[in-house]
Amino acid sequence: MNVGAGALLPLSGVKAEEYTAALDLRVGYQLRLRKYLGAEMGWTGAWPSRTDFGRDFDQLVRDRLQLVDYGVRGIVPVARDRAELSAGVGGGYIWYDRGSSNSYLNGSLLQYSGRVAAPVNPRRRIWIGITFRAWRDLGRPTQQWLSTTADVTYRFGR
Repeated sequence: MNVGAGALLPLSGVKAEEYTAALDLRVGYQLRLRKYLGAEMGWTGAWPSRTDFGRDFDQLVRDRLQLVDYGVRGIVPVARDRAELSAGVGGGYIWYDRGSSNSYLNGSLLQYSGRVAAPVNPRRRIWIGITFRAWRDLGRPTQQWLSTTADVTYRFGR
């Protein structure tokens, strides 16, 4: 189980470019299927701002974005098992606040990520890591996002 915080950045696409970068929070879980293969899922929440342009005035609007991701992760131990590098790929889903003018953009996304992590205690149950995760829609890109997260993971089991 891991928890983390970082930044959600709009990369490209006609809808993502309307937004500013924002703080994000993440909660996730990874189940090790094999020694170097895991299945993972997680939730990321962020509150980016955008400007609604009106005829007589402009208004700064803060939306809530929620992203759910799921997929597989390959893990490679490095530095004599003192750290791990991993890469993941899978699906995801994004949804906006129900009151947002962009709520019609809710939909499925492709997500892929890279992570580096190291244990902080001798029993190797508590790890710290940095994850870069990108989301994009399939087809003509209307939204692409990048999340950079520093996290703490607690590992159950051995």
